Amino acid sequence: MNAHRCGQETAADTAADPGDRTGPPPGPSGLVFVAVRRFSPHGYSIRLFRAPDGARIAVAFTTPTALDAELGPDHAMVRIALPALRILLEPLGISSLAIDPVLASAGPVAVPPLDASHAA
Repeated sequence: MNAHRCGQETAADTAADPGDRTGPPPGPSGLVFVAVRRFSPHGYSIRLFRAPDGARIAVAFTTPTALDAELGPDHAMVRIALPALRILLEPLGISSLAIDPVLASAGPVAVPPLDASHAA
């Protein structure tokens, strides 16, 4: 697996693009993009996340643009088939996989500072 950034796809990557984010999720053998981080000079590890209940979960995206929209443009990514991703997750005890999730809510709302009369 070679990690790459959105601007570095090969012709094969772009020719087999699974479609835009609004399209149907990939089929059982579909390809997805997952965020990775380098763990050694020779390999990468899949970035895992936490579900609201605290369980570990993997996330995948149907396009590099969708991954960038949720995680930011600074993440390395790999393209992988869903069955292969599930095989990699199984020994870790992770069976939950979210495709094209919305991971973060809107930013916090600005609250005006308290004036001195409200201070305790």
